[in-house]
Amino acid sequence: VGISHPSDPCDYVTIMDESEGEITLPRFIREPQDCEVREGETAEFTAHMICTSDYILKFYNMYGKELKTDDKYRVVKEPGFIKVQILDVHEPDCGEYTCRAASSAGAVTASAQLTIRGDPKIDLPEELKERIKIQRGESVCLKVPVYGDPAPM
Repeated sequence: VGISHPSDPCDYVTIMDESEGEITLPRFIREPQDCEVREGETAEFTAHMICTSDYILKFYNMYGKELKTDDKYRVVKEPGFIKVQILDVHEPDCGEYTCRAASSAGAVTASAQLTIRGDPKIDLPEELKERIKIQRGESVCLKVPVYGDPAPM
């Protein structure tokens, strides 16, 4: 008697239902991959899955909202395949996107990150946005934050 090591998870689950016959758990054969784009570009996530029973395949943003085709997103679905394009990517679009495949046997999810690769930007403090008078020969020390991804050196 004691603690045993957990067994390896199985790749494929089949459930027999007298009314529906064989029901299988969906399985990803290609999960969405992390995506890095420049600000203003289009990001794209794709996923491929198999399931021998009826299933539902959807993508969700980092807030749990289902993605549907509109001015911001383009969603293409085919049997066993889904593609999501995020148009005109900006900082609020960055985060984790999740693909969910569900059948009567259960659901599986796979997630990927969207990040922006940006040029360095200068975040000028308010006090430096106004004209500053400095006398000739006077020393000046300015601290100005600069950020970007990857981080500027």
